[in-house]
Amino acid sequence: MAGDGARWMTYAELAEALGHKLESAQRLAFRRKWPRQVGNDGLARVAVPVAAMEARQAKRAAPGAASDNPPGGSPGDAPVTTPVASPGVPEDVAALREDLARREGEMAGLRVALTMAERAADTARADALEARQEAREAQRMVQEAMARAAELERRAQEAERDAARLRGRGWLARLLGLE
Repeated sequence: MAGDGARWMTYAELAEALGHKLESAQRLAFRRKWPRQVGNDGLARVAVPVAAMEARQAKRAAPGAASDNPPGGSPGDAPVTTPVASPGVPEDVAALREDLARREGEMAGLRVALTMAERAADTARADALEARQEAREAQRMVQEAMARAAELERRAQEAERDAARLRGRGWLARLLGLE
């Protein structure tokens, strides 16, 4: 469109050329779906068809011609019949698509991170289960060792009692196994 008889203008330049308020020029460009881009200076520019600009200016200049303006109103007070972007909502679809793509990329990254975290949690649960089983086995082994140690202690005490009893007998009784 910009190549076939269109002129790139800022909204302020468009408003001045048409004799409208800045907001009215913005609404007009939005309603007509004129291409929009942001320049290096940060100002948005719209591709205004030269024919549309000339027709609007001729319409304003014609005596007694119908106008978009209500009677007694200023040029910027014309009612808007098409949806207008809410404040804070970007008008530029490309910017919305770019934002959507960025957010979808973030979501994909978060999904990957979530999957990795779930796998790490599964691994940690499996490791914890294995550690609990090893701890139970170690506890069982300790109990067995303690029981064996108690049995060995009991046998040692019996051996000491038998040795003490044998020391109390004479050598001949011990030799013959008599009391």
